[in-house]
Amino acid sequence: VRVTTAARVMSRIQTLQIRNIDAAMRSVIASGNMLGGERVSMIENDEAGALGELFNEMLDMLAELAAAAKAVAAGDLRVELERPGDLYDAFRGMLSHLRDVVGEIRRTSVELASATAELHAMTVQQQQATAQQSERMVAVGSMLDVLAASAGDVAEVASTVLDNAAQTAKTTDEVTQKTIELGHQT
Repeated sequence: VRVTTAARVMSRIQTLQIRNIDAAMRSVIASGNMLGGERVSMIENDEAGALGELFNEMLDMLAELAAAAKAVAAGDLRVELERPGDLYDAFRGMLSHLRDVVGEIRRTSVELASATAELHAMTVQQQQATAQQSERMVAVGSMLDVLAASAGDVAEVASTVLDNAAQTAKTTDEVTQKTIELGHQT
């Protein structure tokens, strides 16, 4: 009878430990929380207790990955994970790729800043060249005004010379006519 009672007590303890593990697993699955996930408390150091201990270690491992993911999400790419395994290798690969992408973005940003500075310098040069061209156009306009005024003066002088030439031609015609008349009278 004592053996049976002890076996029953041991069976109940193991059943209780397995229920604790089951409840903890269901809680983690339902909530998705591993950082504050419910840990299994061991009643006995038997197979069920060892299973509970392994469950707690698995939660610790997943909590470590969740904390690392949270740090990466906050922008910290210096996260280092030391444990072996596929999940850790995948996380390390993701971190390496993210570091490469961020490095490429930094290089591209520097190149873009450099190109922007060059473009700004070219724009300033273009503005200076445009200002110089504008000054030259103003000077050409002033010169054209002077030339137009001179052309007006030349036109006036030419008109006066033409009038004088016409007057001279008329006077010459009159002198010629009088000379012919004098020649007849003589």
